[in-house]
Amino acid sequence: MALNRDFSSNRHASPNLQEFEVPTRHPELCFDDANLAIVTGHQYFLVHQGLLCYHSSVLRSQVEGINGGHARMLEGRPTLGLQDSPEDMAYFLKALYGYVLCVSLSE
Repeated sequence: MALNRDFSSNRHASPNLQEFEVPTRHPELCFDDANLAIVTGHQYFLVHQGLLCYHSSVLRSQVEGINGGHARMLEGRPTLGLQDSPEDMAYFLKALYGYVLCVSLSE
């Protein structure tokens, strides 16, 4: 019997667990061609591990740690769990991906 490591459902949860919250997909920062899921709090992001590893040696070492084949999966991608808040991760990823934050000057 194969072990189900799909994090997008509660099939892997212990039978003694009363409640299991499945994280929700971030509305903007999930890319169809992504190869890594980052879970922070109650949200997840589908991103490109090459971009993260290029810009951060800390994230590179964490990604290398999950690529050993024993990672939980989310939407078919290995999952990296981080302690950052979803809001902080969204700001970080927007900066990394070059999102332009528009501020209305008319207000």
